[in-house]
Amino acid sequence: MRRNIRAAGIAIHDGHVLLHKMDDFWILPGGDVAAQETTLAGLKREFQEELGIEVQMKQLLWIVENFFEYNNQPISGVEFHYLIEVPESITLQKQTIFDGYEQETNATLHFAWHKVSELNSITLLPAVLVGKLMSLPMSLPKTIEHIINNKIVTSL
Repeated sequence: MRRNIRAAGIAIHDGHVLLHKMDDFWILPGGDVAAQETTLAGLKREFQEELGIEVQMKQLLWIVENFFEYNNQPISGVEFHYLIEVPESITLQKQTIFDGYEQETNATLHFAWHKVSELNSITLLPAVLVGKLMSLPMSLPKTIEHIINNKIVTSL
């Protein structure tokens, strides 16, 4: 079983949320946190490496315990989801998918702005975030929420 700690950024601008394309689904942009690295530092590093931008942290919204399978491998992880601000230069790219870069694998990454009101029409994982993101433009949570996304374990 693979275990990881991941930091993800929630960038909302003009009714759109920035998402990262993985295979045939979308996720919030971010990545694994390195050893001896805070989740905030990891998130800033990931955005710098993949999109060449500096982000500003606004608020930690959700901590997600994530249990799922990917490529037939069970994965158990903890994700820290931060509301962030991105530079205006990246918010202008809403019309299309745009590319980023994964330095470790030399892979091209794909990002796009999706209308928050239309998130039900795409595959966003973990799926529990669809409703959470759709409610964000109206109100921010007053406390950090702990979410368990359990797709493998059948009982606690």
